[in-house]
Amino acid sequence: MINLVLSALPIDEVPGQVTLATFFEDVRPLKGSTSLIDWRLNGRLSDLIVKGHISGHFKESLIMPAQGRLSTKDIFIFGLGASGEVSEKNLEEG
Repeated sequence: MINLVLSALPIDEVPGQVTLATFFEDVRPLKGSTSLIDWRLNGRLSDLIVKGHISGHFKESLIMPAQGRLSTKDIFIFGLGASGEVSEKNLEEG
């Protein structure tokens, strides 16, 4: 069973199994909660971007361990594509 938690807590303090981190292909440095996750992981997300392993293309995804640096076991990273092209319709059809 999936339980979705919406919380006002900082992303690194929200309990659960998986943390969702989204990012755009054309926004650097990372922003918002994804930036905090990257900081907690000592820049690991930024390093993956710089090395070309992830880019933020629409529907690109990666699951990686949080390595004890968040209150969840894993992190699900999801690309949103170009920041100017995101829409509710785009996300529903994707």
